[in-house]
Amino acid sequence: MTEEPRDRGVTAGAWAAAALVLALGGLGFGVAAHLRVTDLEERLSAVEAAQNSAGRSGGSALGTGVSSTRVPAISTTTVASEPPPDVAAAKASILTAFTTVYNGGLPNETRLALIDDPTGVDAALTAAITGTNAAVASTISAQVSDIAFSSATRATVTYTVGVAGQPPSSPRQGAARLASGTWKVTRETVCTDLAVIGSPCA
Repeated sequence: MTEEPRDRGVTAGAWAAAALVLALGGLGFGVAAHLRVTDLEERLSAVEAAQNSAGRSGGSALGTGVSSTRVPAISTTTVASEPPPDVAAAKASILTAFTTVYNGGLPNETRLALIDDPTGVDAALTAAITGTNAAVASTISAQVSDIAFSSATRATVTYTVGVAGQPPSSPRQGAARLASGTWKVTRETVCTDLAVIGSPCA
């Protein structure tokens, strides 16, 4: 496999950091008011400055015109060389996993069954749906806008989270993994979102 240029790696790293900031800043769940948006915007500005710097030094700079409804899912360096044998079926399974895990109206047992490693997630979900934001947390849902496979068993998923009566979050990226023959949302994806709303996984 041909090694990617160093400057492209710097830009890809900066974009990954920017995606994380957008995800945290755009978290739905009805509790975005608890986040310090100013701090997030400052961090995003720093990431954009790093991207611009890489571009001036000859790097492969990413465009600044990001769509308001879609974020590029993955770079071309992570396109699957061996995608799942049935891509359509895999995408359908991943869609089911995300919409189930991020359905606040379902019992925890149903949601946990589609997380690749549910260790500590049960208590975090319970805290989210029984705390001060319980009414809002029970209405959460997710909408998947893009699925890109990095291998036959892993995928990067672009999705938004919404709650009743509120606009959806900014697009964020998570991951799905084929575990025991079933596509599931990764624990890291779920726990990242739960931590931001004050319900970290143990």
